Amino acid sequence: MTKQFQIHEAIKRNVFKSTDELSNIVWKAFDARHGDFFYCDTYQDAVNTFVGNWDNLTPQEKNNC
Repeated sequence: MTKQFQIHEAIKRNVFKSTDELSNIVWKAFDARHGDFFYCDTYQDAVNTFVGNWDNLTPQEKNNC
């Protein structure tokens, strides 16, 4: 499995549209290091945040995604 395929599959599972605590519609990107989510205004921001953190994750954290 290539790194690009692995990241693409992880994005499909971990970047999604949802609501925040104030019921605003936001994009969420899972933060495997802390077990919570980053809130982003756009899909591209969420993907960039998720991918930007990918290389900082341990193999176990990547498996949790």
